Amino acid sequence: MNENYLERNNNWLLPLLVGLVLAAAPIMLEMVEIKNPIPAWVSLAVASIGFIISGIKAYFTDTFSAKIIRFLVGIFAIGMVVLMIYRMIY
Repeated sequence: MNENYLERNNNWLLPLLVGLVLAAAPIMLEMVEIKNPIPAWVSLAVASIGFIISGIKAYFTDTFSAKIIRFLVGIFAIGMVVLMIYRMIY
């Protein structure tokens, strides 16, 4: 019980941080006026994978913040499915 926050939540925090950095990378590179060497869809795809891995690892962590991440990843997954269905129809 003496573990600090990072020790308890390290399993799901690292993929989440990697996903956030990769999702923001095109915007950050644009701000410093550097041409992004990779297409935007690649960074979004890798960021999505990071978010999903974070949600899966949060499922096995029994902390309140992990429960919040589980909920948010579930909403994200439902939103992605709805978006894909919408794009297939229209």
